[in-house]
Amino acid sequence: MKKVIGLIVLLLSLVVLVGCIDTGEPTPTEKELVAITVKSAPTQVTYELGTAINLAGLQV
Repeated sequence: MKKVIGLIVLLLSLVVLVGCIDTGEPTPTEKELVAITVKSAPTQVTYELGTAINLAGLQV
């Protein structure tokens, strides 16, 4: 019984390893943000504790 379970584990491991073989397809590169600038500040810039943020007028 232990040999059968060992054989099943071995075969499943082999299937997983075969699935990880590189097929030569290029890996997609992730885009990286280089810079960000604020063109105009939001109209409301001061807040009291608990007030929801208001980004009206903000241009990035």
